[in-house]
Parts: sequence; C-alpha cells; structure tokens
Amino acid sequence: MPIQFTDIAGPFAEKGLKLPNLNVLTPDARAYEVLAIQPAGVIAPRNDFVGHANREAAKNKFAGFIALAVEKSADLVLCPEYSCPWEVLEAALRQGKFPAADKLWALGCESITPAKFREFIASFPDVVWIHEELPNTAGDFLGVACYLLKTESNAGAVKNVIVVQFKTVPMAGHDTSEADHLIRGQKIYFLRGQNDYIRFVTLICSETLEFQLDQNLAQQIDQHPSIIFHPQLTGDPNNAAARKYRNDLYSNTCSRDLEVITLNWARGTKIGDQAQTRYGSSAVFMKSDKFDHSDVRLHQNHLRGIYYCNWQINRTRLCLFNFDEYVFHFRTQKPRLLGQAVELRRTGPEMINLWHWQDESWQVSTVANDGFQNLCQLFGNLSFDGCQTVVDYERLLTLSAGKLEPSLDWHKVDKLNSFTAEADERSKRLTFVHEASNDSVDFRNDHLSRYSRLQRLILANANNFPPCIENLKDNWRLSAPKEEGEFRFNLQGISPGVSGATAVFVGHRPPNEARELWDKFDKAWRNKENERGEERSRRLVIWYEDAEGNPGHVYKPLATITDDPEMQTSITKSERQ
Repeated sequence: MPIQFTDIAGPFAEKGLKLPNLNVLTPDARAYEVLAIQPAGVIAPRNDFVGHANREAAKNKFAGFIALAVEKSADLVLCPEYSCPWEVLEAALRQGKFPAADKLWALGCESITPAKFREFIASFPDVVWIHEELPNTAGDFLGVACYLLKTESNAGAVKNVIVVQFKTVPMAGHDTSEADHLIRGQKIYFLRGQNDYIRFVTLICSETLEFQLDQNLAQQIDQHPSIIFHPQLTGDPNNAAARKYRNDLYSNTCSRDLEVITLNWARGTKIGDQAQTRYGSSAVFMKSDKFDHSDVRLHQNHLRGIYYCNWQINRTRLCLFNFDEYVFHFRTQKPRLLGQAVELRRTGPEMINLWHWQDESWQVSTVANDGFQNLCQLFGNLSFDGCQTVVDYERLLTLSAGKLEPSLDWHKVDKLNSFTAEADERSKRLTFVHEASNDSVDFRNDHLSRYSRLQRLILANANNFPPCIENLKDNWRLSAPKEEGEFRFNLQGISPGVSGATAVFVGHRPPNEARELWDKFDKAWRNKENERGEERSRRLVIWYEDAEGNPGHVYKPLATITDDPEMQTSITKSERQ
C-alpha cells in the first residue's frame, strides 16, 4: 500500500494550536543550522525492545548531545532510528531542555511498548502530545520518531508540543526483530507553517521500501519545497531497495526544491548477531546550480567530515558524512526562498563544528579521520608536494595516473572522475576512503599504485627520462598541478628556472594505448583560440609497462631543423630497471 502523508494542521487544530513558526520551514534568506549525531554502539534486540545494549554509555552520549543542542540552539536537531534513550528524553523534559520557539528536534527514539508509552506521556501532562491512536494490531513494540517544537495555542499561550510518529513498515530480514514484533503505525505526518510552503517529513528507515512516487505525490512535491529526513539503523544503507526512493525523487520531480537528509548509525555498530557494520553513509542530497564546490569550501568541509560528490546521473549534489561516530554541526540554505531572497545563492552545506566522544564527553574535533593517510602508508613513503587542499591531492593523483578524459578544463571538480558518484550513490573519492565496495577500493588502489610506481621507480631512474624532459633528471618533484601552469604540470624542477612537465604512468598497458592517450592530450590541448598545442604537449610523457614489466614511454621528440611537421610521436623503451 503506498504511503499516505497526513497534514499536521488537522491534529494541531484539534488541540487548539497554531501551526509552528519554524525557521527551517520559513522561505526567507536565513540559513538554518543542523546538529546531527551519528552514534556507534551495540544493538541487542529483544522481542519487546530495540535499542542500546550498553545503557549507561548511551544515556551519557545522548545527554551530552541534548546539551549541545541546547547550547548551539541549532534550528534542526537530528538523531537516527532507535538511538535516543527514553530516559534521556525524560530527563530533558524534567530539566526544561526543549527547543526554542523557532527550532525543531526530530529524534529517532529507542523502541517502546504501548504500555510504557502511555505511562511516559502521562508523566508530562503539560506537554501537548500528538499521535495517532495506538495501533490495535499484532506486535510487541513501537518504532518511534518524535518531533519536539514550541508553538502557541489559539489563545496565545506558549505550548511545548511533541508529535509522535510510529514506524509503519518493518525491515524484513533485519536482525532487530521488527518483522515479527513491530506494531505498525498508520500515519506519516508532514510539518508545515501557516503558509504551507516548505514541508518537512520523516521516513523512518524501511518506510522508504513502500514509497511510491505516484502523480499526486509528485505534484505535491513540485508545489511544496520539501525536506525529507530519513533516519536509519542499517548496515546496508545503499542497497537498491532502500535508495530507490531517492532516485525516483531526483529523476522524476522538480527536485531542485527538494533536500534529503539521511542519518544512519556509524560504522562499527553491531546489530544483534551480525558483524560490525562497515557503513555510515549519512548524507545530504540537493540540487543547486549555485552550489559552492570551490577548492576552499570543499577542503574546509572535508576537514570537518563532509565529502562532496556529484551524483551525475541525477544531476544532484551528494554530500557524504564521515562514517565514524561524530556529532556534525552544519549550516545550509532553505530548499526554496521567496521574494528578493530568490536571488541569493544556495551554496550547499557548510560544516561548522565537529565533535567526537572521548573521556565520557563530546570533544571538539579539528579534523575528521578520512583514512587517506593510512592508505597512503600502505603504498610506501609517498610524497605529495604542493598539495594544500584535498582537491590538489585528487588532481595530482588523477593526472599522474592518466585516469581522465583529456581536456583543457579536466581539472574542474565536476570533470574529475573521483568526484563522480556512481548510479548507486557509491563514492570514488580518493581522499575519503571509508567506502568499502570492491569497485571503489580498486579505483583508489589503481590511482595510488600508479602514482607510487611513477614516483618511486619510474622517475627515480634517470634512464627513464626522454630527451624532451632531460633537464629534470635528478632534479624533479611530483607536485599538484596549479592554475599558473594551466593545470598541466605535475612534474616540477627543484632548481629554479626549470620548466615543468606532465608525467603520466598508465601501468601495464599495450604501447598503442599509451600512444592513443598521448594523442588525446595533444588534441585536447590544442584549440582554435590558442595555437600553443605543440608547446603544451612538448613536455608530456606517458610511461607504461610492457608484458615483461619493462617501462616504455611516449613523448614528442625535440624539434630539429629538418623536422617534419606531421612527424608522429615517439614510442620508445627505457633500459630495464
């Protein structure tokens, strides 16, 4: 049965409440800030409970998270499915820790039985509780997402409101006992303001399996800019069924006004008898032709644990979070702005702060561990001269390995293959190595192994230098290509005054493939506006290895007075190493 969304306006009216005035739902020029926890832990499911096995550790972590939410006064506070202990929510309510007037907390809580849920809400009669009638169906526990917000009664009194949404679809085959023991809810609410413009909806984990984008729903999304929050508890967040809704949304609607925030548990989480998870895969999905993917923005976000990819098949920006346990604090723009604000740039998420759990408290992190340096160590003592940003590393590795389609603008972020997410949303980023799929691992390893061999074996042997770059023998360093060199040179002279060169190693390849690549570079670097193509390719050398492992290279010989202008590029063998 397709998901049916319920307008929160009806339940608010029944309770004598005005619709909330939330910043995240107000289509103005103000950015909104998000605080999101990606916890790690052990889930020990029972027939009547899904939540943390280590109760004290969980309560400490989430009490600290709630304290951060109050301190930072974030506009939107998020935690994933089955994560927030009810004891922490109880303590927060008794201590008066509640979102301010224009803030929203959307908390994925641990499961709860109907009896305990009734007891809990009865303990807080001053809170206005909104939820469907407890389902009278088979099962033992409820999966719960809670919206905490402030609004006013029709008489003008300030009210604390908690909207409770019960999970409607169990995860089949998931080791959380859901298939046999979840009491299924019937309603999925969407929050909105009085103008009913931006909407906010939560799809709890496996609810997306029954998401069907029919004509009516597509029209609603086209008419109402939306933020979809997808809290999860899964070790396989990107399986085809779970991510299908995102592909449907971003390929079949006017999705420029749609943002999806997925939030999972961190890698290393253990669910029942399963092995520890390898994925976090929390992310922000959005479309914007004003998205800021400058080197500086991408680098600063990278340091704080958010990694840009271009989900090219759906023309969508994908910002992945670090897979490890962190609290993320980022700023972003509304999915749609009205009035003069329309002219403002929607530049995408900007990470502000990052915290890790240490010594029983959330500690500020200056840099998230992307795993890149550890991977590089496995390839030996590699050096990356001139790399000031993560984009510099990606460019240097891409050019050195010849893993590009030659063009004058190959260096642009959205032209680099490593920044292109696959159709299944899989990242191939070279400097963020948490993605563990075989294809992504092979992609990274191929770049690094070619770079390692180029640096440590090919260039280390002076006999491998052809005449066109002979002045770089024993006088070279691999360095990030820069704008002043038109992003062509990755081989620089150590001594001043020595021209740079382009050094590429393509690995074990037939000589004709190396030659074809050289010709592609030569053709791409010539254009009608700039006749410097010959000069551009004069100092380009492509090395390869033959069937016996001997290095050979492709280059253009130095010009002589008898040169034939149609002379073909040379393909020669170097001495054996």
